[in-house]
Amino acid sequence: MFYLNTTGAFLHVMDTSHLIHIVCKHPNIVIQHPELLLGNLGDLDLNQLLKVAAGLDPSRPEVKAILQV
Repeated sequence: MFYLNTTGAFLHVMDTSHLIHIVCKHPNIVIQHPELLLGNLGDLDLNQLLKVAAGLDPSRPEVKAILQV
């Protein structure tokens, strides 16, 4: 289980590959802390962008539930 405080402080010090992994596994983090992903998009390579796209795919039940709120 992954726990995060309300400020997302732990995520701000993660390296990009770990951040992508966490965001893809827990898409609700993007809703709570969009600056984490948006601030790093320009630094991602193609493989990392594809992982983000797959992780935030709206057909995934976890993402669909977030989008319907």
